[in-house]
Amino acid sequence: MAVHHDEQSVSTFGYTGPGGQWWSFDDTWSIGKKTDWVKSKGLLGGFVWEMSGDTSDGRLMTALDNGLK
Repeated sequence: MAVHHDEQSVSTFGYTGPGGQWWSFDDTWSIGKKTDWVKSKGLLGGFVWEMSGDTSDGRLMTALDNGLK
C-alpha cells in the first residue's frame, strides 16, 4: 500500500487497490502539521483518541510531544 499525504485536509491515507481497502491514519507528517496548527492558534494542547497503532519505539507519541513543545 502506498501512503499519501493530502495538504488540504492534512490527512494521511492509503488504498490497497480495486476491491481493496482504504485506510486513513496519522503518521509523523500529519501529527507535525496538526501540532503546528495547535500552536499557531495559541491553544494549550490537543486530544488523542488512542495510540494503539504507534510503533514499539513510540514514534507517534514522540512526534506529538516534540510538536507541542
